[in-house]
Amino acid sequence: MQCPNCRADLNTIEVIDNFGQEFEIEQCPSCGGFWFDRNELYRVPVKVALQLDPPAPIKPYSGNLQCPHDKTLLVEFKDPNLPPQLVIYRCPDCGGLFLSKGQLYAYKEYQREKTLKSIEFSRKSAIAISILFTLSLSILFGLFLSKNVLKADVVMPADTNLLVANFKDILLFLTIFTFLLMILVGWIEYLRKRK
Repeated sequence: MQCPNCRADLNTIEVIDNFGQEFEIEQCPSCGGFWFDRNELYRVPVKVALQLDPPAPIKPYSGNLQCPHDKTLLVEFKDPNLPPQLVIYRCPDCGGLFLSKGQLYAYKEYQREKTLKSIEFSRKSAIAISILFTLSLSILFGLFLSKNVLKADVVMPADTNLLVANFKDILLFLTIFTFLLMILVGWIEYLRKRK
């Protein structure tokens, strides 16, 4: 196969993904560009990407780039989820992708940062939900105790019964709010993982 940019013969590189599966990608020995068949880019582990393509200034190609498989003209791949400085070229027929030198590193670094942010968001959400749930249980326990105290033959001022009734309403609201918050956070995490 020939490089879409400079037409030099592409070198084959064997890569092992995170699941131990071996596959091949191609790199141009002349311009340093990478060719990935359909879905191969996503399988390249970050560590391998950093070894193959150390940080370098990104230089997008100009001119007509052709797919090394079927000679179809490559089109610029636009995705709102990718950083704007990344320029990835895609074959509309076979779905292969071509990245210039430095772009594999930039893409994998972006992917790594996005994963770290998602993990941090999940951790903070879990902590917030745990705190709210613990608070709700504590309030429920307090209500249970106060209800038992009020059942005793102890004379309480009239304002106390009103306070306990309002407290029960607040507790019910907090419990429902916590439950709805747990559903909302779960839904947000589901949507984030789909992207």
